[in-house]
Amino acid sequence: MIYKQLPSKIGSGFLTGSTGFVNQFFAAQLAVGSIASFNYGMKIPSFLATVLVISIGNVILPYFSNLVQDNRQKAYRVLYQSITTVFFTSLTIAAFLFIFSETTITLLFERGNFTAQNTLVVSQIQKIILIYIPFYIATIIIIKFLTSINKNIHMFYASIINLVLNVILNYYFAKKYGIYGLAIATTLVYSINFIVLFV
Repeated sequence: MIYKQLPSKIGSGFLTGSTGFVNQFFAAQLAVGSIASFNYGMKIPSFLATVLVISIGNVILPYFSNLVQDNRQKAYRVLYQSITTVFFTSLTIAAFLFIFSETTITLLFERGNFTAQNTLVVSQIQKIILIYIPFYIATIIIIKFLTSINKNIHMFYASIINLVLNVILNYYFAKKYGIYGLAIATTLVYSINFIVLFV
């Protein structure tokens, strides 16, 4: 069973990990400083996502694994309840950071060569990126559930869709909106990924 699930898990991890490289590639085609602005815009959302993923993911996988063995119907009910709870909790946190985005960037980064103009650009990128946080965290819940029922192949297919979408959307939105387009594309990719895995 382990060997059967391993290729899907590795393939999914590889394709998902390539998202960052694709973003960096398109950011490098834009104005000087675009990569730095994008990276700064990702810092706080990435930190928030990591904290939530580690705290929720490590707890929920063994719980789902046990529940699936005992009562699969109940496991699906708990899955939907978990998705709803996590989605709206992370939405509230993301909304708070969205409102105070510029203030947060000013306090954390604005000094030396990081100017008020940089703060404005980075805070706008951060606002766009924060929109995907609830979708991303809810996706992690689904991924843990799929792992518990040994359906990692769905993650592999979703990752292929992600990669293709990421390239297409980055190309289109980067041309139209520059560095903000990359943030829009990233947010759309994670949101669509949630929908695909949920379905």
